Amino acid sequence: GGISGEDMIFTGFGSIEDPGDKAAGRESWKVKMTFDPLMKGSRHLLTFNGKAGKTSVSAVLPEVEQYHELGVALSDIPGAGAVLSNIPLPVPGAKAAVDAGFSLKYNAPVKKGLLINEIETNPAGEDRGSEWIELFNNSDSAVELEGYTLTASSDWRKKVMPLSGSISPGELVLVEPDFVMVNSSGKYTRSGEAVTLKDPDGNAVDKTPTVRDDKDSGFTWHREFDGSTKWVLSEGTPGASNGSQMHAVISPGDLKDIAWDAITEAFGDIGYITDMESLKKFTERLVFHAIDGTISKISGCIAEASLYVSVEITDLSSSVSGGFRIALRTDSQLAEDCMKYIAGKLESVLLGIDDPYAISIGKAFMEDIDLEISAGTEIGFPKILGRSLDYPDIRCEAVFRTNLASISGLFGEDAGRPETVFGVRLRGCPLGGLPGGLSADPDMERDLWLLKISVVWRGLQRI
Repeated sequence: GGISGEDMIFTGFGSIEDPGDKAAGRESWKVKMTFDPLMKGSRHLLTFNGKAGKTSVSAVLPEVEQYHELGVALSDIPGAGAVLSNIPLPVPGAKAAVDAGFSLKYNAPVKKGLLINEIETNPAGEDRGSEWIELFNNSDSAVELEGYTLTASSDWRKKVMPLSGSISPGELVLVEPDFVMVNSSGKYTRSGEAVTLKDPDGNAVDKTPTVRDDKDSGFTWHREFDGSTKWVLSEGTPGASNGSQMHAVISPGDLKDIAWDAITEAFGDIGYITDMESLKKFTERLVFHAIDGTISKISGCIAEASLYVSVEITDLSSSVSGGFRIALRTDSQLAEDCMKYIAGKLESVLLGIDDPYAISIGKAFMEDIDLEISAGTEIGFPKILGRSLDYPDIRCEAVFRTNLASISGLFGEDAGRPETVFGVRLRGCPLGGLPGGLSADPDMERDLWLLKISVVWRGLQRI
């Protein structure tokens, strides 16, 4: 352990190892633990890793999972939701809610809410009367614009424009500012221009980066795709989409980066191209790295996909509830394995090489699909009182998750690497509920694992 006087950071760590004795039939084991109470050097207060023979155990506390969520459920069907959420029970003062559906969680960089999607600060010809600002409602409900304002940073006292009307979910609206924006550095704006969108209470709900546009053309500064957190300067699309959220998974900028990285890695693999044989090997490695980079990018944005059934018991005031949820789930690993399986077969056929991945799709399904059971309780304000309160309900639940390989292993079948995860999780944890050492994206939903333990083992006996 150690203490830094400058930052007052304390980190404790320990590692113990026993080499075992094969002659005596005793297997080796080792344990490593790291403790960071101020969470300055890591994102965890405590990490634990242990291995004994063929069994590995790891634990962390805490751990945050961030995501956006899409899905469909029975409760979304008009009329069905009210029926399913108000099932009378024989217990006085209690009712049940039953639901089932599909959920997709992804962690691509997407910003939600009412946004500035694109700005034209330097159109071709005369700027006055030709500049525009595009708003995008990236939420599930309409927004009344009365009271909202747009402000230019080049003169935030005078360049203020009130808005009116409304904007529907997913709608794009062009606004012609009644002020003139700057497009190059000057006396008051050495870095260019930025535009801020404020709500009726004066809170900044969105702001563009400070940008410069010296093109004097149809080029605009805009989000790389609708709702993207990345801004780019390229041909404008006034009143039209910059690209759907599918670009959140892989954008044109990502493709350029993947292509450049693939070229660099291919040259690193073979060195110089000196003859047809080296050119052939370079092509093979280039294709491999380009496909591998694309797969990693796409699969890395998937946090979880699940089919679930849930049962919830609540009191009549809806202030206290508890229940359980059973789900068949997977994460980015299955998507990655499936894409690599297909890519490996195609590369083998088209390039005449051995499958670079050699993935067993059956084994991938057994290892990457989990059965998850969670049970917990949710406490909040009674609905009759909470209508005027913006107080989020937090669900605390115990979680048990095991993959299909583990279940098969219980019956003596070796279907892959068994793994089980269990712990305590706060689902829908508000931003203010996170420990200070955990940086979080305010535009994403988040779950906080107070404790998460993972066990991987071999050699289950038939039951």
